[in-house]
Amino acid sequence: MPGYKVLNNYETEDLFAQYLDGINIVTSNQFGEGVPSNPFKFHTHPETDLIIITSPLAANNFEELLPHLKNHFPGKQLLLGLTGQGATEQHIITAHVSADHQTINLYDPKASNAQRFFSGKGGPWTLVLGLLRALNPFPKTTLPLAGAKAFHHALGTQSFFDGVSCGYHNVANILACKKLIEEGNPITRNSLLNKTKNPVNEAAQRLIAISPDKVNSSFTSFIKKAWQDTVMPLQSDAQRKALKFQHYFLGWPAEGKTSQKIIYFVSLRFIVQPLINLLRRPVEFTFNALSETANFLKNSLINWAPTNLFTQYLRSGLMLLANGMQGLFKGAYLALRTITSPITTFQAIKETFNSDTKDNATAKASSSVKPTTVQDEVDEFANEKILSDSNVVRLFKAKGVSMVTPPKKGELTRNADDVADEFVNVEETPQELPNSDLQSEQEYKEETKTTTPFGTGC
Repeated sequence: MPGYKVLNNYETEDLFAQYLDGINIVTSNQFGEGVPSNPFKFHTHPETDLIIITSPLAANNFEELLPHLKNHFPGKQLLLGLTGQGATEQHIITAHVSADHQTINLYDPKASNAQRFFSGKGGPWTLVLGLLRALNPFPKTTLPLAGAKAFHHALGTQSFFDGVSCGYHNVANILACKKLIEEGNPITRNSLLNKTKNPVNEAAQRLIAISPDKVNSSFTSFIKKAWQDTVMPLQSDAQRKALKFQHYFLGWPAEGKTSQKIIYFVSLRFIVQPLINLLRRPVEFTFNALSETANFLKNSLINWAPTNLFTQYLRSGLMLLANGMQGLFKGAYLALRTITSPITTFQAIKETFNSDTKDNATAKASSSVKPTTVQDEVDEFANEKILSDSNVVRLFKAKGVSMVTPPKKGELTRNADDVADEFVNVEETPQELPNSDLQSEQEYKEETKTTTPFGTGC
């Protein structure tokens, strides 16, 4: 799929590893039992009192975690990413903690509600309130956090309608803060904006080397997708790669069976099929191409990080327009396909119906089974205020995640697989590593292997 993709924890860590030398690991048992933290990676600056935590941490655990960070890194400034409830969905911002841990500055590429961000709670009005807040130019709010004074700065470099690029902004902002500290300059909103010229593009260029599928934003890729959606609408990506022009346009049997080949020639399909495709595909492709062109423009706007208030509003307006045009042309294609390709439309509806029926049957079968002790614990935990506005429990049931112990509030999970639905999952209580002195990459991945996938939404 072309376009920018949401970064997961591993990709964020790998991005930092390309900029920073000497990445170390803090294991879960180093903070003691009951501290809500996964093993995380960090970098110690060789010339300043700076620690960069390269693993994003949960915002609703940060207040509890901060004293442990202070004890583990005494007299050190901290730079890290925090994930929480943003303006529209799960989001990540950049935090700078002073060396005495009395002042915390939070740099948000959007304009999230700081209180809700740290509570981890959303609701039906989250989207509306987030939009209204985004219209407030450059808001700055203050909130108490773990005995310190925290200042939340809205940078506005990420559009309200951009749900994927917050991870790129976080990496770029942390590296910009690092440069300001090295130069001996104070970190302010203006100095940070001057330092980060194009945060998405800067991070994306490095990401291409380690995960090129995450940054496939060329126009030809979008047009290729439009063509594939037109001539192979029901096929998966793997099937699309296997099929050739003679299969999807000329109608040549993909299986290659002799009987099918005979029928292909006897029925004159080698004449009829190309003629049908010549009549219907150009019109269908036109609407798909227009839809993907709008998608390309939307991704181009994601790569634009204006700092001027007028251009920020202009970008958000253009992105909203691009989203609308993408949906409009895709809807027109689907409506047209009911006439030009009725069999394909019927098959698509049938597949959707069968999928929904299967999901309902699975859910009904699951509900008829007596809950186990583990499920009782999860359900009991779901009734608590912590998850009252969360999608975590629903995600457990949908993905069949089993837990030995009820998770702590907002514990982050880590996995190399991307989570496209932009949910923050909750993991089992971290197991204690065999020996905290053995801080190898292999041990780190073994420790995080038991967790469920995590991807940061925006």
